[in-house]
Amino acid sequence: MEDNIIELKQGEVLLHTNDEIKCLYLILSGETDIYSRYGRISTSAGSILGLSGSLYGLSLYNYVAKSDCILRKFTVSGISDLEKILREYPDMVPDIVILNEHFIMELIKLYLSMMIKCKRKDPSFTPDSRLNKWVLDKHNGIASIPEDIKKAYFGANISNSAGIIIENTEFINLLHEICLDMSELLGINNDYIPKQQNAAARSPVPALTFTKDDLFILDELKGSLDKILDYSEIDDDTRASVTDTFRRFKICSDRLSSDENIRLLRKQITGFFYDIYYKVFIKSINDDAIPSYIYMFLNFGYMDEELAGEEVSVLLYKIYKAGDSLFNNDNIFTMYRWLKLVMSGEKNPSRNNFDQSYEEFIRQEIKNNRIDMPEESALNNCEMKLRFEIDNLFKSANYMTYGRVSTFVPVVIKENIAKNIPDAMLSADSVTDIITKIKEIDFSLFYRSIVYTNEELGISQLYVYEEYLPEIILTPCIGSRGVLWQEINGRKRNSSARMLFPIFCNTIPENIFLNVMGKYRWEICRRIQGSYWNVATEKSLTSEYYDYLLFYKKNKDLSEQQKEKLKSLLINCRNNYSEVFAKDYETWINYESKGASKLNKISRNILAKYCPFNKDIRKVLRSNPIFTDCIDYYERHMLNDRRKYDNLIKVMQTKNIPIPKEIEETRAYYSK
Repeated sequence: MEDNIIELKQGEVLLHTNDEIKCLYLILSGETDIYSRYGRISTSAGSILGLSGSLYGLSLYNYVAKSDCILRKFTVSGISDLEKILREYPDMVPDIVILNEHFIMELIKLYLSMMIKCKRKDPSFTPDSRLNKWVLDKHNGIASIPEDIKKAYFGANISNSAGIIIENTEFINLLHEICLDMSELLGINNDYIPKQQNAAARSPVPALTFTKDDLFILDELKGSLDKILDYSEIDDDTRASVTDTFRRFKICSDRLSSDENIRLLRKQITGFFYDIYYKVFIKSINDDAIPSYIYMFLNFGYMDEELAGEEVSVLLYKIYKAGDSLFNNDNIFTMYRWLKLVMSGEKNPSRNNFDQSYEEFIRQEIKNNRIDMPEESALNNCEMKLRFEIDNLFKSANYMTYGRVSTFVPVVIKENIAKNIPDAMLSADSVTDIITKIKEIDFSLFYRSIVYTNEELGISQLYVYEEYLPEIILTPCIGSRGVLWQEINGRKRNSSARMLFPIFCNTIPENIFLNVMGKYRWEICRRIQGSYWNVATEKSLTSEYYDYLLFYKKNKDLSEQQKEKLKSLLINCRNNYSEVFAKDYETWINYESKGASKLNKISRNILAKYCPFNKDIRKVLRSNPIFTDCIDYYERHMLNDRRKYDNLIKVMQTKNIPIPKEIEETRAYYSK
């Protein structure tokens, strides 16, 4: 049998939820059940499995053979490879699209059923605003079209059919997310539970066996919660409350349930966590021999070996043994190291949620008589700086990087772990590699234009480019989101941004980094432009994008289909223009840089102007008609700017004047 043909026996599993999607699977014969928390949908020959997860690289569902199946496997880099699959099986294209529409209709039925139940449970419940009624009506309308007409239409043009499926996949992902939220509210879980007699499609995973060293580790970590509480030296009453809350949480059968009692337990644990963290942190900074469980608590959010599970506890211990350098370098910090730097004065506290610096906050508190000490003393108080950073940055960012706010709990629990811990780990090297790869495409990402003066050389004002790499802080949680906290440090425009990511990432890290970089592009432009950020006459990334999104309905360069797609995107992003731009930025880096046309002409031209590809990519893409004009426009302007610095350097060389590195680096920037 060919390597790309797979046989599944009834009950075997093809993919689990959160498995990495490297292949798509076309069912040639048999039926497959597609399981999720909110229900099950069956599909048959002609269906392509894994499509919905291919947008972000992780499977959304459990795929289980309902009967004996034969599947064709296609290795893909993403959903953009779909058209190649369809061209291999042109006769099956109409059935593939029809089955894709059938899956959507079944998903809509589950959605409507849960929506009714949610309204019964909570009369104030309102449908998710991201879901447009006209989209539901569209798919209902397609379902009512006679089969022969659908087959004729879907079989007429393969590129068109591929586009329909890709658009449907985006809708499926949105509907899936909404259904998951409703299933949490209802407290239901209809996901696949393997039966003992059903063999898995992959090799059976043996029970973890522990070595002597592992058993020693488990013995050292036994009773971690009590040891952490001992170290924190909290009062007896608080300790009794913490112990009782954790005891009740540990016996819950579903710790991520939306049940009100369990939600309350998670909330109580969250409150205790930060109080204990502060006390443990203060004691640890003067401790030359921090115990393993304390290090794991401060850096990973570990508190209890039973909640984390034995396997995860051992793995976290081994990561701890690898040392601080695993997660730290000049620009990347664990939250623990970051807080130490803030307390010592080496780093300024971050701005709070009201965009106030620490200094502005202190002055306001003194003015309002909430702080009773001299201003200078308060500004230099190390513990007040620490409290400010924990209360503002740490608490908020930990919650945000976790990803699913409705089930947030700051301690490591095995239910939150969707990937192997070593695979999920964001080390300093892996973060550096991800950022380097993005910069290899978007070379100007972290460059800023600043004014350079040099009285000795007679330079009173010259604009040069300098690179300011971001400060990356790793929050002690297992999460799925990145956060741009601030685009500059304080009020200094020539300073580094601050970004936060979970130290263990449950999803594909490249995707969340790209999303944050897109938001950074938007926010740094807003900061530089000030009140002119959305003024059309002041050309900038934000002003041109704002104008494009505000008046897209009247734009003659956009087709009706592109306008409808943009309308859906705006609804999906809750009319947040920076979110829309961030999604387009992801597409720009992931697809357009490889020559795949995913954006419309307007957004492509804006991105080409303000987020240009490096010269090697531009050289390859120039022959593609959709890129020719925007690349030529950019390079004409770059050439004009570079000549100015070339001429300046020639004059300085003629006079034997040493060339300042700022000028050399700027000429190099214009040559990229």
